[in-house]
Order: sequence, then C-alpha cells, then structure tokens
Amino acid sequence: MPHGVLEYSSDVFRYVTRYKQAVLSNQDVGKLSRKIVEWGRSWTAQVTKSPPDFKDKIGDLSQEAMTFQLRIIETRLDKLLKIVDREEQRATRSSTAAKGRPVERSNEALIAALEATFEGPGTMRGKGPRHDNDAIDIADIRIAPTHGELVTQTKPYLPANLPTAPHHLPSNSMDRLLDIEFRLLREELTYVL
Repeated sequence: MPHGVLEYSSDVFRYVTRYKQAVLSNQDVGKLSRKIVEWGRSWTAQVTKSPPDFKDKIGDLSQEAMTFQLRIIETRLDKLLKIVDREEQRATRSSTAAKGRPVERSNEALIAALEATFEGPGTMRGKGPRHDNDAIDIADIRIAPTHGELVTQTKPYLPANLPTAPHHLPSNSMDRLLDIEFRLLREELTYVL
C-alpha cells in the first residue's frame, strides 16, 4: 500500500480505538474507514499479481517477507472494519432500545434497589461500623487496610456513582464527589488484598 495510505489507515485505526464515540459522533469516520479498507485490499490485489500492475517497495522484499507484511496489513484492515461495524451496530441497537423508554426513568429501578439496601458508613450503619477503618469522614480512613478490615466478612461501604443514588452527603456537593471517588479508588487499589 502506498506509504501515505498505510500511515493514514494506522492513524484512523488509532483514532477509532482510542475514541470510542468517534464512529457514532461522525458518520464520515465509518465511511472513510470502509474506503481505506477498500483501497488497501485493492492495492494488495494489484501488488500480488504476477507480474504486478505497478512497482512498489514491497515488491523488492523476499516472498516470505512480502507475505508477512501483507498479512500484517490485512489484519490491521480487518480490525479497523470490525471496530467500525461493531460501533455502528451498537449505535443501531441502542437507538432502537432507547425508543419508547424515557431517559429519566432508565435508572429508577436501580436507585430504588440502592435505597432499599442502603447502609451508611461507620456509625451511620444500624449495626455499627463494619471494622476499625470504617468512618463517615474520608479524612479518618487510612489508605492502607487495617487488620480488622482485612479479616472482616462484611462488605465495605461503596457508594454508587450515580447523581440520585443514596449517599450520606448532600447531592451536588464537592464533599460527596470526593467521598465517592476516594472510596471507589481505594477499593480498586485494595480489593486484591
């Protein structure tokens, strides 16, 4: 494939893999990706003809090296096409599922379940703190888990990261955001222990 088109396909591949919404937010990305795949396959067909229709640097390689390079290019083009197809199918499914379902009601059942099972942190819990490192204020929580925390059978207090989910701090406050982020990040760091 001409050097520019190969580089362009690599750039588009990196773009659609790093920015998951790229295909959804811009229809031209999908069209461009399909065109790149078409050009790449056309180039491969032309360069592998015997004799080739044109002279390209890949023709100077040994047959094994050329086959290897063409396999890499074909794999990259297949991956690009699969990503675009997957994202377009996902968009179609989500738009079909979203019809007839109000957005504001999508989390109602989850919020109701969270409220029914909500037990606050530390002394706010009806049965008392879960362990010696269970506190209401995150400033009182040690980052490294304590022995009592490691041996307890009680699940830790992990708040839901949803705006209307139950929480012991006021909605739309910075304290609430910090509390949620601290507890979730700490759990992610220490859950393997």
